[in-house]
Amino acid sequence: MVEVIEIADGVYAFAQFLKENDISVSCFLIQDEKQVIIETGTISLAKSFLSRMAGLGPLDKTSHIFVTHEHQDHFGGLPEFISEAYNAQVVAHKNITAQLAFSGIVGRNLLVEGGEAFRIGKRTLRIYHAPIETKGTIVFLLEPDGILFTGDYFGQLSKGGWSPYPQVPENVFIHNIVAFHQALGYQQKDFTKYLSPLKKKDLHFIAPSHGSMTNESVPQVFEKVIKAKLGKGEKGGLWQRIFSSR
Repeated sequence: MVEVIEIADGVYAFAQFLKENDISVSCFLIQDEKQVIIETGTISLAKSFLSRMAGLGPLDKTSHIFVTHEHQDHFGGLPEFISEAYNAQVVAHKNITAQLAFSGIVGRNLLVEGGEAFRIGKRTLRIYHAPIETKGTIVFLLEPDGILFTGDYFGQLSKGGWSPYPQVPENVFIHNIVAFHQALGYQQKDFTKYLSPLKKKDLHFIAPSHGSMTNESVPQVFEKVIKAKLGKGEKGGLWQRIFSSR
């Protein structure tokens, strides 16, 4: 069952827990003067997400669908989403042009490099290129709310069930994030290079596409995670184990 959580006024998270894999998959809806969607989940989850989103307003009013990167648990649902949000442009990094085309997503793409800002009303969604997961990975900062939509970064497995906010002490929460990063084969130097500039921003909320979100001690959590030492992990190994059959 898809759970819906309003994380700020007009900002919603939609999450489905996959019990067999101990992981949740999330996407997000922002309703301002414009309506935008962030992430689409897997193709198998898309209809469930769309059904819950439609309960909050007409999907054909959506102006943009933003995706962090080309993995199927983040943009796999795009064909289904576009069939409902048929007026929307797809915003993605230029480095995933081929993957979009292979999925049949053509003629509606707005390709970015990082550094762009989208005014959606009283809010602005800023794009940052953070090619740690893939060369085409971007993250999004919603201002002035200070909500950072991070895709796989800051994600965690959810053994025993998903909760919208951490049910463990901060040090355990950080440990779980670092373990997730390590299982995906990330390197600490890349976090320093690509995410450190965000430390200067007014961050109040971290919203990954997997695992719990957090609005507690966000600057401290952010700092500790990007500075954490990471052991050697197989690049993409965890992703292959969980989503290769989805």
